[in-house]
Amino acid sequence: AAVTAKQYYADADLSDEELMNSTLRGCCEDTCAGWMFPFCSGYNDDILTPTSVQKIEPKIFFANERTFLHWLHSGVTLYTIAAGILAFASDANSMTAHWYAMALLPISLGFCLYALHLFLWRSEKIRTRIPGRW
Repeated sequence: AAVTAKQYYADADLSDEELMNSTLRGCCEDTCAGWMFPFCSGYNDDILTPTSVQKIEPKIFFANERTFLHWLHSGVTLYTIAAGILAFASDANSMTAHWYAMALLPISLGFCLYALHLFLWRSEKIRTRIPGRW
């Protein structure tokens, strides 16, 4: 039996306590994320289908790109700080500074990869017009 978006979000006005105490339809109760992300849950037995095509405005694509650039800016800033620490570390404290800079480098790479992943994921959701939060 297919569940429409209107039926799925019918209990959206319930408080958090009522939601936690109620039996959730179509989700596995032993997972914590199944009820939060029904589209992503592998345990979802019911089919959630959009009832209408969502209108996409052009500014949404630009907002996605702007968010990507902000995340990328954070990653590049961390990388610049790590490179500066490596370049200007004195020989007396070089071991501590090198460890600190080498710890910042993978974190900055993680920021950049996360930005790319989020940008591609959101652009796919926008392009296919899947309803929900992007």
